[in-house]
Amino acid sequence: AGPYFIPIGLPLVGTFGAILRIKDRIPNRTALIEVGLSGPVAGFLVAVPLAMIGLTWSYISPLETNVVRFGHPWLLDLLARFSLGHGQYLLHPMGLAAWLGLLLTMLNLLPFGQFDGGHIIKAAFGQDIARAVSWLTVITACILGARSLTWFMAAALMILSMVFRPADVIETRTIPQHRWAYVAVAAVIL
Repeated sequence: AGPYFIPIGLPLVGTFGAILRIKDRIPNRTALIEVGLSGPVAGFLVAVPLAMIGLTWSYISPLETNVVRFGHPWLLDLLARFSLGHGQYLLHPMGLAAWLGLLLTMLNLLPFGQFDGGHIIKAAFGQDIARAVSWLTVITACILGARSLTWFMAAALMILSMVFRPADVIETRTIPQHRWAYVAVAAVIL
């Protein structure tokens, strides 16, 4: 049911994504990996072309003191070098939207519980490893959250998502044959 949108609280940004409740049991681990990968892959495939368009409308500028500076994702920097060259670039609003889309996709792929990355880890490695990786991820995010607003928000979302029941999977001992390919795709996007 749903989706239940999570407001981000910043003007002109919209939401921090959505929570979807799956009513039926997920039939097997392969289906869980596909559920976990479908959203991030779709978001990534939309964000990259928007980033390229936004970068063509952006420009290189000397460092200004009244400009808000964001982190530099490696993919956006790589695309900027091809389209703009080297230097400090000022993003067009479409480039900023793509940057936000890439950030949210990265956060969603963190290997934690109800995040898509958590579903992928659970399907690929099983419940016990997924639980351990989830706790390690939330502890790491809490530590990093002391220095970064992004990681603070990620840790807060992780803690809030602990109240939701995990998606039921008909547990089978067969692990997807292509699990490493799925995990590799998620790691590259992350």
